[in-house]
Amino acid sequence: MAKVTYKPAPGDAAQVTWGGKTFEANKAVDVTDPLVLAKAKNNPFFEVQANKDEQQQAEVIGGYADANTARRSRWCAVRAALAMRRRTLV
Repeated sequence: MAKVTYKPAPGDAAQVTWGGKTFEANKAVDVTDPLVLAKAKNNPFFEVQANKDEQQQAEVIGGYADANTARRSRWCAVRAALAMRRRTLV
């Protein structure tokens, strides 16, 4: 089971709720949801301590999110290019 620790910046809240879990400042919480682990891994205010299998699962899920974002960005660029082309042809 992975442990996630909330590391607040000075002046931030001492307690946050995220992914259905309540995190207190600098206290480790057991997390099993791979999506929360993937997001926490890339969040500078959270520290993830997980075994190798859990880390790989989080990377795969995080990779899918990145791939979807890239695909969405390409689609927006294509739509913008087509719109510009239509404006110049009319």
